[in-house]
Amino acid sequence: MGGCRERGAIMWDEDRRQRFRKLREQELHTLTSAERTELDELVAEIEAEEARYLHAATGRIEQETEAFERRNQELQALIIRKESLLWRLRSVLAEAQNEREAMRLELKRILRETSPVEMESTH
Repeated sequence: MGGCRERGAIMWDEDRRQRFRKLREQELHTLTSAERTELDELVAEIEAEEARYLHAATGRIEQETEAFERRNQELQALIIRKESLLWRLRSVLAEAQNEREAMRLELKRILRETSPVEMESTH
């Protein structure tokens, strides 16, 4: 479809648009039965076109919504993975800091317990 039809506008010629306007204006006063029927048909035509347009637009919106929901789920899963990685890294860092401190204390103990004489006699 091209141009106005994509936006749901009805492709009427100028005569048809004028006739519709005239019937709508006369509706405020008095319409003959034939004019009422004609106006009802024109209104039904407009409503049918709007329904087609809205149906297509609603379908597009539903597809976009589903795509956003899928993307949100993927992003939520990624956030969970990142949080898990952060927790593991913090745990490894804490373990490494504890080990480093234990090694420092052990070195301090070894150096304190070993006298310079003992060190010379081992050589």
